[in-house]
Amino acid sequence: MKSNFEEVRNNYDALWIEHGYGNRFQGFQNLMRLRIRDILLVSSLYDLYLFEEDGRLYELIRNEYQGLSLSHSPELTRVSSGLEAIALAKEENRYDMIITTLHIEDMHPINFAKLVKDSGLKIPVVLLAYDNKELNQILLNKDISIFDKIFIWQGDFRIIIAIIKSFEDKMNVEHDTRIVGVQTIIMIEDNVRDYSSGLNI
Repeated sequence: MKSNFEEVRNNYDALWIEHGYGNRFQGFQNLMRLRIRDILLVSSLYDLYLFEEDGRLYELIRNEYQGLSLSHSPELTRVSSGLEAIALAKEENRYDMIITTLHIEDMHPINFAKLVKDSGLKIPVVLLAYDNKELNQILLNKDISIFDKIFIWQGDFRIIIAIIKSFEDKMNVEHDTRIVGVQTIIMIEDNVRDYSSGLNI
């Protein structure tokens, strides 16, 4: 009589072969197939100054990726206006995510997010507020459901990495758990400040 372990292993082997992975060992090479590789950051120059910490934002992110043994740190492109961001996203067709702050040159970020959706771009739009005070100004007066997610950065550039990894996990969780059996931790939290802090550890 086969043990439960052998039965589970054989089921996984069948899934891997069905999906072209050959065997369960080759299946691990296909984890996290979908990645965030190019990010369009829409922000004022002042917000960029706060983010960059002496002009080293990309370097800081790259070093953090290396420290976590993660390859292929994403590329960041910054623009100041919503119209410029939409034009660039349409022209280059390579961006996997748009992150916008509350301070962009030519329009309110909610109007910008609506324009992104209306333009046919299939790109998630993330709102990144500086702190609770700044976020409350928009929560009290506007419908923020247009954004795919909202985060508070609270002075730590690593929130950008947390945003990237949370979206990558969401994109890959079904494949990686069903095919390779990766275990999953579910975080249940609806307070923006709390989940921003929780993901950023």
